[in-house]
Amino acid sequence: IYTLKCECDAKYIGMTTRNFKTRIREHELCLHNNNFSEFANHLIEHDHNFDKQETTFKHTQTKEYFRISAFETLEINKSLNKKENIVNKILAPYKSPPFDYVPFTSPHF
Repeated sequence: IYTLKCECDAKYIGMTTRNFKTRIREHELCLHNNNFSEFANHLIEHDHNFDKQETTFKHTQTKEYFRISAFETLEINKSLNKKENIVNKILAPYKSPPFDYVPFTSPHF
């Protein structure tokens, strides 16, 4: 799980099970090829710049898709709870494949 920051402090929280440099390069290529990347779209729409030095790692211990997806959802929800500016398009809490299998029940039942 990684975080990319824009010069305006907007963040993109992403995940990859591949080489991290490859994933960052894909975001950069999207800037030049008009391919889809939520982070690249933000940079293009607002004429902002991306500084690789602002990249941070949140979780690096697994390559299992469901586990890493859960960590990504966790980090997005933590940022949303802090009212941070997130450019990720999927922002609804608990919208991640692992959470589809978790039974959420009300404590009132």
